[in-house]
Amino acid sequence: MIALEWKTKLLPDGHLSVPPAIIKKLKLDSDSEVRILILREDVSLTKNDTPNPLLSIDNWAMDMGMDDLSEQHDHYLYGVPKK
Repeated sequence: MIALEWKTKLLPDGHLSVPPAIIKKLKLDSDSEVRILILREDVSLTKNDTPNPLLSIDNWAMDMGMDDLSEQHDHYLYGVPKK
């Protein structure tokens, strides 16, 4: 994998501009797949934004149907006898 960094602006139609020198250096064509990492330094978090996904774990936790899961996790994970 090759990683390059450059600063660009979002075009009015919603596309990003890739400089010709980078297209040439990476040997990109119209079928090339690339990975984009977007960083915004000028955006502050609002009270509804969560900077760490682990802080919102309760939003995607689900009921497993076991009332004693926290006490008997070894039984459910590894099959050891319940304590």
